[in-house]
Amino acid sequence: MPSVRKNESESEYVSRCTGDTEMVREFSDQKKRIAVCYSLYKQSKKKLSKSSAKIINWDDTREEFLESNDHIIIEP
Repeated sequence: MPSVRKNESESEYVSRCTGDTEMVREFSDQKKRIAVCYSLYKQSKKKLSKSSAKIINWDDTREEFLESNDHIIIEP
């Protein structure tokens, strides 16, 4: 299955994905193939947003962390 390229829009990806030889072979029904491609794009974007978490030092941000709703990773 084709992976999403950096800075590729949803419509660009879905167009490329639905024409991919492997996808056509695996999902002969075009409607199913389109749905799978949209799903793959959305999953990819969720993974990217999780991987862009901030890395901070706990000593510098204790009080800010308690007041914040941000998702962060704390380094020891």
